[in-house]
Amino acid sequence: MKQKAQVRAFKNELRNYNYYVSTAKKTKEKIDNYYYELSGVKASDPSRPPLHSLPDKERENRIRESISRQERYLKLTQAKIKYIDRVLDNISEPLNSTIVDIFLRGESLTAHSNDYNLSNVGLYKKINKAIERALNG
Repeated sequence: MKQKAQVRAFKNELRNYNYYVSTAKKTKEKIDNYYYELSGVKASDPSRPPLHSLPDKERENRIRESISRQERYLKLTQAKIKYIDRVLDNISEPLNSTIVDIFLRGESLTAHSNDYNLSNVGLYKKINKAIERALNG
């Protein structure tokens, strides 16, 4: 029963893969913006040093805390992406692309079951077994 739950959880993570990738990109942009805020206002003349307003330690601490929070979230998201990639790498190629097409791109299970000359249930079982082996291997 535990294996079925792991396979189900992985398929759920796989469906969220595109969300994780876009979230990681947006989080990196947020972190860059926070660092830009910390760097201060640039002078109109590039040969002069940046203009800094009086230091506002409370604002700076809030920005640094936001950076820390966003970096933790980015690490978590990147770990999920690496986990999904690692499991997919353990699955042989023709079935790997089928799994990606069905769960990531949302293509029809019926169209792919015809490619394998299997019923929908047969292909679904084959996918589950491949994922189970990849999770254990």
